[in-house]
Amino acid sequence: MTLTPEQELLICCSRLRLDPACSLRVRGLLESPLDFDALLRSARMHGVLPLLGRHLLGEAGEALAPSERGCLEHAVREIAAWNALLAAELVRVVTLLAAAGILAVPFKGPVAAIAAYGNVALRQFSDLDVLVRVEEVDAAASVLIDAGYRAVDAERDGPILRRVGYYRGLVHTGFGVVIELHWRFGPAWFNFPLDLSHLDARLTRLSVGGVDLPVLGPEDTLLVSCAHGTRHLWARLEWICLVAEFERNSHALRPLEIAIDILRARERTADRFHHVIGLAFDPTISEVTILKLPKPLTWLYHLVRPLRLVWRYGVVVAARWVGRLPCA
Repeated sequence: MTLTPEQELLICCSRLRLDPACSLRVRGLLESPLDFDALLRSARMHGVLPLLGRHLLGEAGEALAPSERGCLEHAVREIAAWNALLAAELVRVVTLLAAAGILAVPFKGPVAAIAAYGNVALRQFSDLDVLVRVEEVDAAASVLIDAGYRAVDAERDGPILRRVGYYRGLVHTGFGVVIELHWRFGPAWFNFPLDLSHLDARLTRLSVGGVDLPVLGPEDTLLVSCAHGTRHLWARLEWICLVAEFERNSHALRPLEIAIDILRARERTADRFHHVIGLAFDPTISEVTILKLPKPLTWLYHLVRPLRLVWRYGVVVAARWVGRLPCA
């Protein structure tokens, strides 16, 4: 299969960060004749227009014609503004449901953008998805109706829908935001029997607009994202990019979680202390193999170890948090 320059450029930009080779390829493609309107249409269809804008405006903006740059900037700002509105509405709705004693767990949408990309503006989404217990769907819908929503299709709601369906849709009567109240992640025929009764013990918290909301844990987020992409035959590049970023983040943080769990298993304070010191300063076999020091300098291995830990894990965590800070 031969890709057009527009398709290849879109694939290169469908990621959070470009490695040097990919960055060089992007610049090369921008020097070739491009159908820029077709590129933007395809990027919007695949849900990666914000990522395209991030790379073209940030790293190769000088290669764009003024009209192309202006069009891309406008599209990116438009998506960012809509996303900010949806994120604020999500916080309001989940807070209202919590006040009514209903556990509401948002997924996809703004929380996926923050968890994967560290920035709510870097993902395209059109509505809000909230997971509730099946027995609380009606109560949750009632709270939303009192908050300005109406049922999208009240006639479809009923016992049959609860048995074979997976969400109830509501739309805000003022600004048109759609919220889907899910009790499962897909229709009954998809056979993905995961709901809040299986997940509530593994929930974590995520800051959205400065408010901590309950969200799925990293492993469950990855699993649900893979199921969603599979159900839709991976028809959008953004779904692939999202899973790749989730996997990368989970992989980066997993060793820290394992180390903490092992530390908790130690019963005595002295054992915990020695465990931390050994973990921080004793070199591993791979570190000794990679860096071959002469015998008089082998004591330096104990300094290499903490530096490598800081680089490998500290920088990753810091980068994620910096990505969550608002732009000046």
